[in-house]
Parts: sequence; C-alpha cells; structure tokens
Amino acid sequence: MIRGENLALGGFLTLAAAFSGWVYLTATHHQPRPEESAAETPDTFAEQIVVSTLDNAGQLRQRLWVDYSEHFPRRDTTTLRNPYLELYRNDGPPWRIRARKGVIIKGGERVELTGKVEFHRAAGPANKRTDAFTDAITFWPERDFAETTRPVRIEQPGLQETAVGMHAYLDQERVELLKNVHAIQQPRKRKP
Repeated sequence: MIRGENLALGGFLTLAAAFSGWVYLTATHHQPRPEESAAETPDTFAEQIVVSTLDNAGQLRQRLWVDYSEHFPRRDTTTLRNPYLELYRNDGPPWRIRARKGVIIKGGERVELTGKVEFHRAAGPANKRTDAFTDAITFWPERDFAETTRPVRIEQPGLQETAVGMHAYLDQERVELLKNVHAIQQPRKRKP
C-alpha cells in the first residue's frame, strides 16, 4: 500500500518535472553546448510544486511543497529546494517536515533532507505535541521511518532530549535516541 504511494509521488514529480522541462525547451529551443554534455545536467526542472498522494481508499496520505526541483537522469535523483512535507494520519494530526534542501533518490526510495530539518506534530487524542530538530536526516517513505547520525533535539511538553543519532518510527510514534542522550524533564505542577 505505501509502495504504491511512493511510486505515485515519484511518478508525479517526474511527470511534473518532465512537462516543465519540455515547455522550457520548446520555448527556448535550447541545444546543449559540448561542455554541458560532459557534466551531468538536469533533464527536467519545475518551480512551485505541490504534489498530493492518496492511499488506495482515496484518502489524502501526504502532500509535498517544493520551491524548485531538478531531476538528474544518470543518478535518478531529484533535488529539492525548501521542501515541506505533510504526512497525514488517521489517528491524529499530520507530521510536518521542513528542510532547506532535499534529494529524492531512486524515484522516492529514500529522501535525504539537509539544512535546518524540523519535524513537528501537534497534540492529538493519541499523541503529545512533538518537535524535533537536526541538520540532516534520511527519510524512508515506504517504511515511514527516519534516521540520522547527527545531533538531534526533541521537545515535548515538560521534556527536552538531546542526542547524537536517532531512529524515528513515525507510524508507531516511537523514537530511539542512539548515543550521548541527555534529558531534562520538568516536574509536573501540583494542583492546589
């Protein structure tokens, strides 16, 4: 079920990028110069993208906003500028993920996010508000899993944790902090 969503997201991004590239090439009649052929150049690009993915039941599963993207065919990668992703949940608020840069690898198999990466989820009936911050993370959409070996800070009401390295099982609301873990917990206020 998730595999189809990732293929749909990757396919839609590729289709949108291909269409934008075709329009650009048609308008400018651009012929690559010999020096461009030596280095890999993007085959498509797109600006101001919004991609929505539905699950098999037709429910909104995820939505991606990107300021600018380019696809590189030889490596089958798509670069993203200012990606913002919402992962919708049946049991509560969506996860909201923001970064300065991103790279979609192999049509969506994994996504590398870098530059002030932020994960946010508002409080819901089955979860506490959660905010996480790092400078680089790898997201595996098919597994609903994110990981980093970089320093990370996680904040929840009354609790702040820092660590180096993290495994985040987003579908299970479970996080493993890997090393150098420090936690500060505020005591609960007593009722008068």
